[in-house]
Amino acid sequence: MAGRTPIGAAITVSRRDRPNGHPTHKDGFWILNSFQTDGKRDMHPGYSMFNSAPAEQRQTLHGYLVHETEEKCFEHHRKAQRLPGLSMHPHKRPHCIGDGVKAIRWTGNVRIDDDTNDFVEMQCLGNRCEFAQGQPPPCRPWMRVVFLLTHWGNGQSLPGVLAKFTSGGWQTYQNFLGFFEQIQTAAQQIGIENPNLTGYPLTLHHLYKTKPEKRIKYQVIEVYPRKSPYEFLAEQTKLIKSIRSEYGELEAITDQTQQQPQVVFEDQKSIEWPRSKEQ
Repeated sequence: MAGRTPIGAAITVSRRDRPNGHPTHKDGFWILNSFQTDGKRDMHPGYSMFNSAPAEQRQTLHGYLVHETEEKCFEHHRKAQRLPGLSMHPHKRPHCIGDGVKAIRWTGNVRIDDDTNDFVEMQCLGNRCEFAQGQPPPCRPWMRVVFLLTHWGNGQSLPGVLAKFTSGGWQTYQNFLGFFEQIQTAAQQIGIENPNLTGYPLTLHHLYKTKPEKRIKYQVIEVYPRKSPYEFLAEQTKLIKSIRSEYGELEAITDQTQQQPQVVFEDQKSIEWPRSKEQ
């Protein structure tokens, strides 16, 4: 009987040399431990060859989705980990989460018996919200995706670990939304109401884009399937049996282990710049 496979690695596009330091080495993908040690995530020992490779060889990663539904492997919404004028939530919960329609926001109070009671539901104003303004705004896109990591860009195999990637960049966020919308649209067109995503092959590619008028460049992750979604859906049954026989039950982004405030906070911290003393 197969056991349960936990998320074993975190993919990032930068590193931190100090727990509260600025992100550095923003030259491609890095594969880190999925947990923090002394306030930061260290290099994953199973990927030392990849992490020590030149930057030009760390621009592309290949893998497969290994969960049945989008909800289990892709989490996305707007999120403010900390709003101006409020201290960090004592249990490290985000101050506000919204989807453009509805938001859940912290009141600033904490009940020892149940801190979830200290959040109120309200309308999410999206880009019109006061907290979506400024550079950078407190409220930004938030996404996490989980997939089975298999190869790097040169075709060389990587240890088959369940990995997660977190981003707060608008273009990366929109790229992943489009990736999942593509297979959902294909499924609807051929009469599949709830497509099983297990085995869908994907590629992540790191690149820089620029804003000449602001004289800045920023990192973007492109994601695209390595197979037509129509072809994939037709061949899927064999892929599901193969993945399930080897990996058994797989940790999902919706699992309580991944929704714990500390885990979400660590993922947030991995993509966040330190706050200035004025904030």
